[in-house]
Amino acid sequence: MKNKLFKIKNLKHGDKIKGFFIVRSYQNKVSRLGDEYVDLILEDSTGQIRGKIWSYVNHYKPLLEQFVPVAVKGKIITFNDSLEIDVSFISQIKNDLYDKYGYNIDMLFKHSTKHMKGQLKVLTSYIDKLSIANKNILLKIISDYKTKIMLLPSIYKTYKYKGGYLNQICSVLNLHNRIYTQYEMKSQSIIVGIILKNIGLLEYFNNNISFSVSEKNKSTGYRILGIKLVDKYFNHSDETFEFINNLIISDINSDNRLIRHINFLYEFDSNMLQS
Repeated sequence: MKNKLFKIKNLKHGDKIKGFFIVRSYQNKVSRLGDEYVDLILEDSTGQIRGKIWSYVNHYKPLLEQFVPVAVKGKIITFNDSLEIDVSFISQIKNDLYDKYGYNIDMLFKHSTKHMKGQLKVLTSYIDKLSIANKNILLKIISDYKTKIMLLPSIYKTYKYKGGYLNQICSVLNLHNRIYTQYEMKSQSIIVGIILKNIGLLEYFNNNISFSVSEKNKSTGYRILGIKLVDKYFNHSDETFEFINNLIISDINSDNRLIRHINFLYEFDSNMLQS
């Protein structure tokens, strides 16, 4: 029989809990009395909560990794008027060991498969408005990387969750769509650029539930991986090929007006979502 699993939105002071969460962040700290502890932010599909590890700190520290699913036992306490978990046990979830206890990866993330399929339809609706050449290339990329496109996080802090990569692209496309009609801009180039700006992330992240990154990919960087993907899919004589390559390696101060616009949209969208 499966144990009762606690969700963050239902937690109350005094609860003794068992649950599954994503490690959003963690820091090794020292108290005023000189005791080592770990300060965690844990998340599931219903919200976030702070946790602290006070016992067996040296044992648990090596087990912690950002964005990795964990099984947690502990007690809900109140500190500075906020609930948090006094963690007595924490373990990474790397196989099917916890399936019999009710673990399911989808319970940890905000966005369901249905939601992400809807976002994919939003993306393809923008692609359908492009020229035949660009449309065919982008649809080919989607076909080749469909699962990753729907699951990957972005590198932006506000989109570092399952599906964040696609959610960010759609959000920036919608933002551009609301403002571009007031200005003389090549909307086709901008739409292609928004979609492909961080295309390297499709190869940067490993294809696993923790979205880990290999040491090789860290060394190469997602931008270089993006340039390699553009090289694979685009005709080198196409003006879009050079534009996207310049966009991938650019920053917000680019000399190209369209590239500056795309970079600004990404920064503006991300900054407005920060709490």
